[in-house]
Amino acid sequence: MTIEMGTATPGSSGLSAGSASHACPGKPRSCNLPRRTTHGNPGMDDQLEPENETSDATRRREETLDAARRAVGAQRQLAEQQPDAITPGLADSLNTLSGRLAESGRHPEALDAAQEASEGYLALVERLGESFQADLAMSLNNLANRQLVLGHREAAIDSARQAVDYYRQLADSQTQRFTPDLAIALGSLGNILQQDSATAGEAVASFAEGIQRLTPLCLREPDTHG
Repeated sequence: MTIEMGTATPGSSGLSAGSASHACPGKPRSCNLPRRTTHGNPGMDDQLEPENETSDATRRREETLDAARRAVGAQRQLAEQQPDAITPGLADSLNTLSGRLAESGRHPEALDAAQEASEGYLALVERLGESFQADLAMSLNNLANRQLVLGHREAAIDSARQAVDYYRQLADSQTQRFTPDLAIALGSLGNILQQDSATAGEAVASFAEGIQRLTPLCLREPDTHG
């Protein structure tokens, strides 16, 4: 946040002690003294403030990335110690790490983490059925985004279609809860498909299904889904 404290004018930064006391007799009140600038450059402070904010944001991003890496390490160690334990902890941590890596521009690493997370959720679904199906669908949708960023369009389409299939199954049995997620997944699939004229028709169909599925909820609960 920038707080303006007055504007220095060229040539005014070298006030002598005498001129300062003349301008401000007695105790200082609302004295219009020029702002002290960096190395005598009146505009340098304003230039440094955005740079400092950027540096702070970068540092915070790296700190959250380090925390995500540590969480994955801890969950991986736990999984190795208890290989038969049924826990989504590692997959959850990998999904979080993938997001942090993507925010930092480390897209190949983000893709690897998203791939491992999806494989972890798939293993849970195969063992427990529907309990982790929503997590798998969400992870596949994230995986599609990571693949698309790196130009793996066909793989992204495949992952996005799998996400839609899982969400469609969930929405068919729990309409109110999962239809919004299905609509989002259909929109994501449509966005990928529309990038190529050969699949533009499929993109339109995907968007149309999302609208068709979501419209009844919007009409019933406009404040929630409008």
